[in-house]
Amino acid sequence: MSFHILLVGEKRIVRRQIGQGGQQDSVEITGYSPDDAVRLVRGDLQSDVVVLDTPLPGIEWRELLRHSGPLRPDTRFIVLVHETESEAAREAEENEHVYRMLLKPVTSAELREAIGTAKKSVELRKRLAVPSTVV
Repeated sequence: MSFHILLVGEKRIVRRQIGQGGQQDSVEITGYSPDDAVRLVRGDLQSDVVVLDTPLPGIEWRELLRHSGPLRPDTRFIVLVHETESEAAREAEENEHVYRMLLKPVTSAELREAIGTAKKSVELRKRLAVPSTVV
């Protein structure tokens, strides 16, 4: 079963953190700028997990979720929010489309663990063909 992660953000260090976990043959990681992500979300995004590394230059992450969440109910969204942004962290926790919110600075282990649990959720949903609201 193939698995696709879309990383949205400008931070190269987060891209490296995801890769440090050792990619499996069935895992594909793609990084995009926020502008590219908006076009992909509105078009033909086929990612299992989307990691939003906030703040996103040029776009509000809440707007990205508002547009993409309803279109992609089976996609798991992980939002990275800086620990000093308590209002943004609260909003991410309360957002119905956010699978998991992590406070930055986030460790490689924390990020890989969040992606791993999201991956298990996606795999279970695919295997059981269960609507996304159940798993």
